Amino acid sequence: MPNSTEHSKPTTTRVWIWLKRRPYIVSALLVLVAMSSVWLLNKERPFELANVSPGVLAAIAENPCAAEPKWKTLRTKYTRKMSERGQSEEVSVDRVETHLRDAIVLKREQWFEKNKPSPVSELRSFTFCGMMALNYHERGLTPVFSNLLKETGWLREKITGVQIHELKGYPNTVNGVFAYTKTTEAELSADTGLRDATVRPVRCTVDEKFKASALHPRLSGDAYRVSCTSEWDIRTTGGFPATERNDKVKRVTVYHFIEEWGWGFPVRSFEADARWEWTLVDFSVE
Repeated sequence: MPNSTEHSKPTTTRVWIWLKRRPYIVSALLVLVAMSSVWLLNKERPFELANVSPGVLAAIAENPCAAEPKWKTLRTKYTRKMSERGQSEEVSVDRVETHLRDAIVLKREQWFEKNKPSPVSELRSFTFCGMMALNYHERGLTPVFSNLLKETGWLREKITGVQIHELKGYPNTVNGVFAYTKTTEAELSADTGLRDATVRPVRCTVDEKFKASALHPRLSGDAYRVSCTSEWDIRTTGGFPATERNDKVKRVTVYHFIEEWGWGFPVRSFEADARWEWTLVDFSVE
C-alpha cells in the first residue's frame, strides 16, 4: 500500500516510482516508440493518379488504346530472372493491378528472394495501354522488427511529357503500332543525391498472334507478341561529390498481350550487358 509520504510527493515523482516498480512497461514503451519511429520514417509515400502531369493525361485521352482491361483487379505471380555483367539472380514477383479508368492501371509489385517471407523490393506505377509506364516508384527493403519494413534505397520517377506519334491496331492486331516519345525526371535515394532527366523514344509493334494457352494452361483465346524498342538519352546530375554526365541506353522489351484480359505483361527485356525474363506462374481475375 502506498504510504502518506508517497502521496505527498509531486505527481511526476509518483509516476516515476510506479514505473520503476514495473520495468517491463518501460521496455514495452521503448520498443513501441522505436517501431513507430521506423514506420513513420519509412512508410509508403502517397501515389495518386492526380499527381501525373495533366498534359500527359490529356495526350492519352486524345489517343485511346484499342483495348482496355476486362477486369477490376488482376493478381499475377511471376518468376523474374536477371543477369547482368556475369551475375544472375532470381526473385518471385507478386503483382496486383487495379483498373482505374480507360486503359490506365495502377500496378503494385513485391519481389521476394527464395525462402524469405518479407519482400526485398516494392514497386508502384501507373501504366497506359499495357506497356507505357507513367509515374513510377521503387524502393528496396529490409525487415525491421520482423514484419516492419525499412527502406534501403529508392527511385522516384515522374513523367513530365509525352508525344504520341502513332497508335493504330495496337495491341491486338498484327502489325499494329504504338510509337511515342516520353520525358521523365527521377530522383534516387537521398544518400546519393542523384537526379536523372531522360528522353525516351519508343516504338512498339505487334509481331505475332498465337494461342494464349501456350503461356498458361488456364488462359484461353488469343495472345499477341509485342516488341518495343527504346533509346534512352539520360542526363545525370547532383550526387556527392557533384556529378554531371550523359548516357545512352538502347533497350528491347517483349510483351505478351492477352485478349482474354485486355492487358499484357513483359516477357523479356535486354540491353547491352543485362537481360531480364518473366515467367507467368499463376493468376486470378476479379
